[in-house]
Amino acid sequence: MFDGGPRGMLLRLRTRLGVYDYGPWAGSDGRLLPQSTIGRFLSCPYCVSGAVAPFVALLALFPSLIGDIFLAWLGVAGGAMLLIRWRPWR
Repeated sequence: MFDGGPRGMLLRLRTRLGVYDYGPWAGSDGRLLPQSTIGRFLSCPYCVSGAVAPFVALLALFPSLIGDIFLAWLGVAGGAMLLIRWRPWR
């Protein structure tokens, strides 16, 4: 899997949190949804980014070297996500 993280760490975490345990109900697009609430939340990248954004914004309000490095890291990761969305590599 292409978004499994280093050594499959993120894949194992999402599996433990129930992202891949699908229930009997489907979303508006017809795809099956995870059974647990946390699984449904973590399967939506927009939901996760909306929850993380206020904490990242605090790093911009209270600058420090570590916070600036973290913001630059997230900026580069966000740029990579845009590139993947515009031109999906398969």
